[in-house]
Amino acid sequence: MLIIAGSTNSSTGRVAAQAPGEMTISTVAGGGFSSNIPVRQAPMVQPTSVVFDPAGRGFYVIDEVNGTSLLRFVNTTANPVTLAGTTVLPQEINLIAGGGIQFSDNVPPRDADLAQITGMAISSSGNLVYLAIPAFSSIRVINVGTQAETVLGKTIAPGTINTVFMPDFFDFRGLVLHPITNDLYFIAGRVIYRIDGSRNLSSFAGGGNPPNNGNGDGGPATSAKIISPMGMAFDRSNNLLIAEGGDIRNVPGSVRLVNTKNDIFTVASNLDFPTGIAVSPNGDIFVAAGNGQQIVQVTPGGDKITVAGNPSGRVCDLFQNPTCGDGGLATDAYLSIPDSTANTTVILAARAEGVYIPDYRYKRVRFVNLTTGNVRVLDTDIQSRRIKTIAGNGLASPYDEAQATSADLFVPTGIATDFLGNLFITDTGNNRLRYVNRTSSPITLFVTTPYAQTVQPGQIVTLNKNNSDPQTDDRITTAFFLAPQGLFYTSRGLFIVDSQAGALIKIPPTVASGRRSGVIRFLNLSNTDVVLFPNNPEAKVVVPPGQIKDIAGVRPPNNPQTLGDGQPANKVAFFPTDVTVDQTGNIFIADQGNNRIRRIDASTGLVSTYFGDGTTTVLNGATGMVFDGTGRLHIADTRNNRILRQNEAGSPTFSVIADASKGVNRPRDVAVDGSGRVYVTNAVSNQILEIIAPNNAIGTVNIAAGNGNPGLSGDDGPAPLARLNLPNPGSAINDIQVSANILTLSNGDLMFADTNNNRIRMLKRKNSTPPVVSVSAASFLGTEIAVESIVAAFGVDLATSMETANTRPLPTTLGGTTLKITDSFGFERLSPLFFVSGNQINFQVPAGTLPGPALMTVTSSNGTISTGNLNIVSVAPGLLKADVIGQGLAAAYVLRVKNDGSQIIEYVAHFNQSIQKFDPIPIDLGPASDQLFLVVYGTGMRFRNSLATVAAQIGGTNCEVLYVGQAEGYVGLDQANLRIPRSLAGRGLVNVVMNIDGKLTNVTTVNIK
Repeated sequence: MLIIAGSTNSSTGRVAAQAPGEMTISTVAGGGFSSNIPVRQAPMVQPTSVVFDPAGRGFYVIDEVNGTSLLRFVNTTANPVTLAGTTVLPQEINLIAGGGIQFSDNVPPRDADLAQITGMAISSSGNLVYLAIPAFSSIRVINVGTQAETVLGKTIAPGTINTVFMPDFFDFRGLVLHPITNDLYFIAGRVIYRIDGSRNLSSFAGGGNPPNNGNGDGGPATSAKIISPMGMAFDRSNNLLIAEGGDIRNVPGSVRLVNTKNDIFTVASNLDFPTGIAVSPNGDIFVAAGNGQQIVQVTPGGDKITVAGNPSGRVCDLFQNPTCGDGGLATDAYLSIPDSTANTTVILAARAEGVYIPDYRYKRVRFVNLTTGNVRVLDTDIQSRRIKTIAGNGLASPYDEAQATSADLFVPTGIATDFLGNLFITDTGNNRLRYVNRTSSPITLFVTTPYAQTVQPGQIVTLNKNNSDPQTDDRITTAFFLAPQGLFYTSRGLFIVDSQAGALIKIPPTVASGRRSGVIRFLNLSNTDVVLFPNNPEAKVVVPPGQIKDIAGVRPPNNPQTLGDGQPANKVAFFPTDVTVDQTGNIFIADQGNNRIRRIDASTGLVSTYFGDGTTTVLNGATGMVFDGTGRLHIADTRNNRILRQNEAGSPTFSVIADASKGVNRPRDVAVDGSGRVYVTNAVSNQILEIIAPNNAIGTVNIAAGNGNPGLSGDDGPAPLARLNLPNPGSAINDIQVSANILTLSNGDLMFADTNNNRIRMLKRKNSTPPVVSVSAASFLGTEIAVESIVAAFGVDLATSMETANTRPLPTTLGGTTLKITDSFGFERLSPLFFVSGNQINFQVPAGTLPGPALMTVTSSNGTISTGNLNIVSVAPGLLKADVIGQGLAAAYVLRVKNDGSQIIEYVAHFNQSIQKFDPIPIDLGPASDQLFLVVYGTGMRFRNSLATVAAQIGGTNCEVLYVGQAEGYVGLDQANLRIPRSLAGRGLVNVVMNIDGKLTNVTTVNIK
């Protein structure tokens, strides 16, 4: 009988946090839609919109991916741009919003489900992004700035998305903001509606039925007939332009204009179903003619000129001719513009130099140069009247032969590395097997076969890329998988869990339903045949180079009725999630559906139960396992929320080395490094746990990665501050459990499948570097830093020169140095900088930074990167002083209010040039009719709960506190107004101290005459 050694208890399951910064986290594959990627390498699926940032930082792209909208941003500047907590690097693209599952308010936009965006507008400041989302009957707004904003009566915090209006229409599209009034306009059916600042909804144009089958031109806009309005834009005179698709049989498309008197006119007609419209700074109108696949320019005089698009009706072949006319005349290029059958609005962007076109099914953004000279957009030069791709790689899914971090993965669960560190991935949701060349040289796979494939350094490919073709043999290129999961690499090839590819098992056969089994497959990566189970003809499998074959499990119509122990592996039904191999070649399967670990003998291919008896008490839905260097098996006992380890190699006895009392909850896989430390993909907490268990008993558990909040953030920062998103299927008995592989590399680094973030991530052990230490710039004390406070950071090589900011608002780059803060929810924000030098930076904590542990990253102009940890809180009060240390004369002044109401400002210190320090100026309390108020400056005080939670003393005497808050006109500076008690007369030098929300300030002094 198998015995589980060790014990559990009912403690709360707290996990000790590992010191932040011991490991850094990064993405090594996947995440192509939600990472910083050079703009021409980025995958796109169906871009529908290009919208300029009014602040001049770049442009937004709406990309329809797998049935949902993603809002992405292209940074066209030379400096990083931070929007809603996401930093976009220069000349790169990153995700700003979408891809999540939440629809509630006040959530990070990258956690939000945007369904399908049908309209977009941006405030003149560039801080507010308006989105039309009819699937949720809502107009939502993202605050991408650093200050709270109020929209239609609703306050929106920085870095969040909120619903501001819910139109009662089945479908609506085409948002625009009035340039002067900020009224919001949208299209619903055949009517243009307006929402004013008081939330009043009114009809603005369309919906009429003019006599004689007319369209209402020359009359009130509300009496006009508008057929299939698709998009809108305001011209330079604040007239509203409407792209009217028309009726392809009876009424041609047109551009209608509603002037400032609300009269309507037609400015261009006989257009081939306009689906989008834009206006350039010189007043030219550009229309996307969906049924003509052309871009048409309408001049202020009404002339129509085709500026891009070939009307031949030919389609660009993305595989044979992926340029689609790039570099040639724009009027010869093939475009993809949604037509009258697509019901999709296009948003063009126009500048004096040319037009930006979202090339819908051609997976890119293109630019048409309308000047007589060359134009450079991002890193692309476009000649006069020519067209070129400026964003997007134009590749079709799965984006092979691109950089691995530009690829799209869908629910990856399995990973393995070869001896060179190259990566194999089961792209589970796509039923693909992917390969990443992580070396610096090209690698040719299956070199002796007709389907040899060379992979360039850093690139990713799909090994079963032709899986839709007929399977003429067992070559990997046409292999079909069904939910592939765990992987294990050996020198001869790759073992693969094809978890849903087996027979449907019905016990007894007459029952109506059953469970889908899986198979174990072997891919031969060598140049010679591989023979498995050579000593048993019933089980023997010969796999030629480059081919893949089943080695265990049954396919339909087989329906074995017994467990199968003692049978050849090809006659046994498994319900597998993971696979591993011991040092002698025996194969082990995590048979989660049978609550067992199964062993297949390397010589005979016969199956036995290695651990578990089928009951959930011993083993319950195990999804991962691994052998350590001593040959001991470790098991992720998933539904029992524990990690088991063999007491010694080959022993039937296992010990619990971590369980729910230590925070283990739905573990998916385990890995062991060379020193015996165990790592776990812990699904419920979305963390990677580290277990140190020198004995056969419960050990110490630390957090190696993940802050416990599901989501995506943290790349290139401390792993414990990152957000992960691991798979956590339900707990019903028949729910299919999945693995999320984790493995250790020879150098001690880790790699794991961040499954629900659709990427593979690495945990890299960090070299010891001097940290950046930060304190309040007022007190120079404490470990807490307040939001929006002024901070002094100290380190080494923080800047290459000494610079002081002399502009407002404060710059986020000073002397080439930037300082970025990544807060506890993964939001990244650049900090406003007061001063930089090699050893010190004075900065303000950005508005909107969320409380909790945060990472500070300093990048100097020479590329030196330094990091430090911050503990962000709402209140961390500090009082400024006249001298440069945390104690001494207060930075303050006295406000004297005379009996007649007049006010006099008096200083409390002056600078003594002879001794180079501040001397006090005694405060004369004067006659009893005078009221004196000490106005002290500080920082970290503005978010105090209320004045009731503030106390102050001058000279040990309680004094009235009249105000604590922001000092008007100053960045990061706060002030407190204190009434000076007249009982202090004659006291001389006295202390000033405050208690704000239970936190004491540093002590400063004033002199009372």
